[in-house]
Parts: sequence; structure tokens; C-alpha cells
Amino acid sequence: MSRWVSSFLFGALAALVAACSDAREIEGFGHQAAETQSDPEIQSDSGPAEAAASEGTATKPVEDVTPPSSAATAESPSGFVAKVKFKGRESFSIKPMADGAKLVDGAELELARYSIREGLRVKVKDRGDAALGQIKGDAAKIHIEDDQGKRIYALQRQADGDYKLEGPNGQLIYKIKTRPYGLKIERADGAEVAKVKAKSGKTSLRDAEDTTLLSTKGQISNLAMACLGLSEITQALRVGLAVRIQAEGL
Repeated sequence: MSRWVSSFLFGALAALVAACSDAREIEGFGHQAAETQSDPEIQSDSGPAEAAASEGTATKPVEDVTPPSSAATAESPSGFVAKVKFKGRESFSIKPMADGAKLVDGAELELARYSIREGLRVKVKDRGDAALGQIKGDAAKIHIEDDQGKRIYALQRQADGDYKLEGPNGQLIYKIKTRPYGLKIERADGAEVAKVKAKSGKTSLRDAEDTTLLSTKGQISNLAMACLGLSEITQALRVGLAVRIQAEGL
């Protein structure tokens, strides 16, 4: 075979090999396989958390950024740090407020409100904003006045630490005496009216037969609880006296 024919055949064979190589590259041979896409229907079955995890990202819980209620966080001058709920022969609550406290019945209906002013003077009003009286004075002698500013009662501390409640003319109505179990309330003639006992986180007001009149697991001082047993005084004013006692830390 002549040299020319040999050269021609060699060239043709080389061209054929190059063409086959180009065809393999076009079809993807010799290259890394493309990533396989997931079936859209399968992806839709996964929850957001699973989908995020499959992508290498972690879902973060949504933080509660709701600002706390100002009424719940404000420090009340009443000395009550939280609502005190009383149960027994009657149900009511004393709720601390930004300017004092309020009295509500078992159905949360407001009965009276108490605004504490300078010198721990407590202004007492009904739910219609009508004045009912006020509590004022110092720790040695606290005066209870009616809506006209007339003194109708006075709670006076004794030298031995006991207290007495006097009427408008200074007459003795009740004595509040310290006892190992708490406090005892007596009439002027010495007859027992009620007692205050505090035990296992519960404060109770009991009658002379030791039957519970009121009880609470809320934070209240024994003396403030005793004020709730002074039935000679109207409820709105005796609760006002309890608020004043609690505010003063007695």
C-alpha cells in the first residue's frame, strides 16, 4: 500500500475516534452526574421543621415578646404584692393597684376602691367614685372617718402591743390581743368575738367556737386580717383599715 493511502486511512481513523469522544461528552459520560431533584409531591409531605432540617438549617422557637402588664408589675403602695382571695361565709378579694387597692366580690364586681395618699392616708370610694370615708393618722392611733370627714372610730396601739378600737366618743368597742396562735378579738366586756390563726401558709379568721369565718392563702398580716373581723365597721371601711395596716407593715 502506498504511503499516501496509509496516511489517508490513519487520518480517517483519527477523525472517527474524535467524533465518538465528542458524542460521549454530549451525553454526559465522563462528567459527574447532576444532583437528582426530589419529587415535589414527596417534599410537600414533609413538615416545615423536616424540610428545614433536610436543608441543614434548624428552626428556632418563636419567642414571646408580649410586654408584661403594667398593672401586674407596678409596685402597689398597699403592701399587698398580689391579689388576696378570701373564702368562707362570704367570698371577696383585695387586689393591689398602682395607687392603692380595690375590693371585689366573688364575681369580681368592684365594691370599693382605696387610694393611698401622702402619709398613708387612705381615701375610700365606692365603684361609682362616691366618697365613703378615709383612714388616716399614725401607727400609734389610726382614725376612721366617714364621708363627711367625721371621726367615727379609732384603732389605738397599747403599751403592751395590743390594740383597742374606740367609738366616736372614745368608748371601747373591741380589744385585739396578742396570743401564741395569733390574735384574739374581744368585746369591751371581755367576750370573745373572733381569733386570727396563721398556720401552714394559711391565715384564717375564726369565731368563738373556732369555726372558720374567712381564710386565705394570700399574703396578709395577722392584724390586717383581724380588722376584717371588726363587724361594727362597714365592710368598705374595715377593708380600708386592713389596707392601711398592710401598707404600714403592722
